[in-house]
Amino acid sequence: MNLGSLLGTSATELGLRFNLVGIFPSTTLVIFILTLIWSGAPGSEPQLSIVIETIKELETTESLFLIFIVIALSLIMQPLQLSLVRILEGYWGGSRLGIFLSQKGIDIQKQRRRKLDDCQRIPPLSNKEIDRVKMAIHAAKQLSKSYPSEDRLLPTAFGNVLRAAEGVPERQYGLDAVVLWPRLYPLLPDEMKRILADRRNQLDMAVRFCAVFLLAAIISTAFLFRYGFWLIIPVLNIVLAWLSYQAAISAAFAYGESIVASFDLHRFDLLKALHLPLPSNRDTEKENGKILSDFLRQGASEEGSTNFQYMHQ
Repeated sequence: MNLGSLLGTSATELGLRFNLVGIFPSTTLVIFILTLIWSGAPGSEPQLSIVIETIKELETTESLFLIFIVIALSLIMQPLQLSLVRILEGYWGGSRLGIFLSQKGIDIQKQRRRKLDDCQRIPPLSNKEIDRVKMAIHAAKQLSKSYPSEDRLLPTAFGNVLRAAEGVPERQYGLDAVVLWPRLYPLLPDEMKRILADRRNQLDMAVRFCAVFLLAAIISTAFLFRYGFWLIIPVLNIVLAWLSYQAAISAAFAYGESIVASFDLHRFDLLKALHLPLPSNRDTEKENGKILSDFLRQGASEEGSTNFQYMHQ
């Protein structure tokens, strides 16, 4: 039995994901740390010539050991990927510090959301104010794609983009995406799964690099804080972490769009798989979707108010 079969995915898919999300970021971090150490820091001012000489003198055994470290680090980090995503979303725990930081982040996101909300409202305009209309339309699109309702805000832009996507199926079809997604995903065609996997890989890789560059900034600051000019290294790492975060937000938009598209195109496949009748109109669909979501989320009520008419073929 191979690792791919254990994880329920093909060797090709597993290898691609592990290389992109695991090996590549881990290699970057390990090489960066080794470069700092080989340069002579923190004991003396870094010298690139020492790094080059050290690399030239590496023996085969030492190179293999470094490869082993990279693979081991990647395997250790792999189970933590979901936690990294959750942290970037803004789920910071129930500690006093976590609650404090979360509330501050939500306040910032709330201000940004309200600014877009105000911008999308169009007062009576003259024909000369067409640019104002365009701005309002753009703000409305950004508001719907970037933010959930105000009572469901998270403290980060990344988290709010994903949560906004989660809310679309419920708003349109009454279907709770978080509850229904594990049931819908197995029914999706291979092409849709491929698109989802590709976009999820991009999201996870951006998140991993954001963490890698933040860690590199902290480590390089500890190594280089005594050498003024070299402090540009941690600054560059912070910039790269910010760029990775922006990439994660862009990837979250794409991944969220794919999730919404999956519900748009294949929600009736889910009803068929559950042997439930197809709705005749949107109002019925939304009402039935809410009932189904409530049932799958919390089970049947004691009063037995949840009842379904099954259709068996």
